[in-house]
Amino acid sequence: MALCGCSGRLAVPVAPAPCNALQRTDAGLLVPRTEMEGEAPGTAVGTGRSVDIDVAAPAADDCPAAWTVGARLTPAWGQVEGSETNLLAGVPEDVWVPLAGASVVLPEAGVYEILADVDASIITQGPVVNGQIVARLFDTTAAAPVPGTSRLVVLYSIIALATPTSEITNSSGATAGALYQVAGPVTVRAEAQWDVDSGNVSLAAATAVNMRFRKVAD
Repeated sequence: MALCGCSGRLAVPVAPAPCNALQRTDAGLLVPRTEMEGEAPGTAVGTGRSVDIDVAAPAADDCPAAWTVGARLTPAWGQVEGSETNLLAGVPEDVWVPLAGASVVLPEAGVYEILADVDASIITQGPVVNGQIVARLFDTTAAAPVPGTSRLVVLYSIIALATPTSEITNSSGATAGALYQVAGPVTVRAEAQWDVDSGNVSLAAATAVNMRFRKVAD
């Protein structure tokens, strides 16, 4: 019995349903593929980002199947309310004192806007020159001040008084803050100190009424 070599092509039918993405071509069966486009790999890609991606899958019988993808900014943020701190409680002048309740944790690497609204009062007795209270933010993790956050809250001088022993109260407020970049979780607190060039200070107190942060960049 003689055998002959032969070749052929089996024409497999392709269902015409609109959801069938297969195509038959002269070169064979064409199978579609998905190519993802967007941000190139680099520092903008990773799990530690301030964006949440939402994906909604199509129903099982949807034709064509449509996937819905969305993105939401989800930056870290937080705030606290402090209480009054006596800056004279056994503390000499020019010594930084942590303000009660005014401490926040920046939870991850990134750039943060940190702000602390500080109210302060100083009571002087008799003539006084440059009685003042200054506030700042301090990174306790790095054991260093947050650059650019020192603020003069109260400054007061009076030379001539009708009654030399009169007490004068001065109160004011200021916001200490800056943009601050960190490489990982850190704790930041608000601090204040008092100082006087000459004269008597009988009270110096400060309160971080509101201290807050929000992440502005990864």
